[in-house]
Amino acid sequence: MKLLSREFSFREKVLIVILVVIVIVLGFIVFIRRPISESTTEAQNRISELETENTLLLAQAAKYTDMADEIEKIQEESGPSYLPSYNNSKEEVNFLNSILSKADTYTVSFTKVTRNSNLIRRSFSVNYTASTYDQAMDILKELDQCEYRCILGEVNVSSSTTKNVTTYAVATVGTFYETMADGTADSALPEDSDNKSGSSTATELDDDQSYLVVK
Repeated sequence: MKLLSREFSFREKVLIVILVVIVIVLGFIVFIRRPISESTTEAQNRISELETENTLLLAQAAKYTDMADEIEKIQEESGPSYLPSYNNSKEEVNFLNSILSKADTYTVSFTKVTRNSNLIRRSFSVNYTASTYDQAMDILKELDQCEYRCILGEVNVSSSTTKNVTTYAVATVGTFYETMADGTADSALPEDSDNKSGSSTATELDDDQSYLVVK
């Protein structure tokens, strides 16, 4: 009690003041400055991540724009084709297999065959993967330049990267056209939809509505 009641010397008062200042400074560093510094560092790291993501998105957008331009160029350069007589399915399957064998993997499905008077439509879907962008586009170009009358529909192109290896996936649908002129009917020939619906004779091919969807 005597210690607490006695008057401190000047030297002791200075030491106490210094001690109080030290405590205040340490408290400021621990409870204010350090959290602010950590928050600032986190914010800077997040900004850096966002800038990286933005750069990747811009690069991806540019790549997809190039893809769209390439698809448009392919369609513009499509060569002339002729309308084969029914039944040309074997040749069409052989064509698809010969082109798609250049892909890493592929699947082909024929969905339906329809007939409108003398016009036969044979619809199909294709999915394939390629290890390079050029490979994917070259295959698509060959599909679009089929010697038989064939119109590609929607084209979906996507890319994925695993362990620094990029794979391009392409999915598209299309239709082969044939004519009954000089063709021979068989058991696979579908019923004429014009006879069922009573519509006028269909003699014109569908318009080419090819376009690109990217992901």
